[in-house]
Amino acid sequence: MSTQALVLAALVGAAACVERKILAQLMISRPIVVAPLVGWTMGQAQLGLAAGIPLELFFLGAAAYGAAAPDHETLPALAAAAFLASAADTAPVNPALLALAVFGALPLAPLGRRLESALEWLNVRLYERAEAALAAGEPRRATRQGLVGILSVAATGAVTVGIGATAGTVFARPLHEAAQRMGAVPTAAFALFTGLAAALGVKAVRVPGGGFLSAAAAVTVLLVFAATYTVF
Repeated sequence: MSTQALVLAALVGAAACVERKILAQLMISRPIVVAPLVGWTMGQAQLGLAAGIPLELFFLGAAAYGAAAPDHETLPALAAAAFLASAADTAPVNPALLALAVFGALPLAPLGRRLESALEWLNVRLYERAEAALAAGEPRRATRQGLVGILSVAATGAVTVGIGATAGTVFARPLHEAAQRMGAVPTAAFALFTGLAAALGVKAVRVPGGGFLSAAAAVTVLLVFAATYTVF
């Protein structure tokens, strides 16, 4: 993996975190979108998609609108995709390693929620500083306060990608060997997790006929993963 690819992936992660709650909210930060994007920038779009599908289903009912503070669904997607893409350079990425990557990234969701709350408190302080700067006739200093807030959120995504990529490079082979010793346990656990995620995805849909469509999508997802296992 080249440095250029890693930098580009970090920029994608940074932009996704900013888009998630500050800019536009076009759903680019959703796992189903951002995980393949990170994987693509690092030359492993398929692995990014393999991580993004179950994570999207798992977090389908969570959305960061206004004052809502759900678990941060973007950070696990960024970390898992970066981990798998970098791991592919050092070890075979089989379903067991895919499972360990996704499971290892999941704790970033509640951690990201707490971090996001801390950044919101920071934004309040920055707003107060900006007001004081404007009152003192210093518009440039006031503008810098807003930029600090945006860059803080962007850094969250960029650092997460960097951590995921580093972990993939360092731990891919040991985890691959550990997964082999565990046999079918990680793969079976991942299949159960995918089923749980599909059920949560069905529950999150609130439109007429949505349950049927989500169930059909869940079955499709399971079939895709069954086919993907043979590819790995």
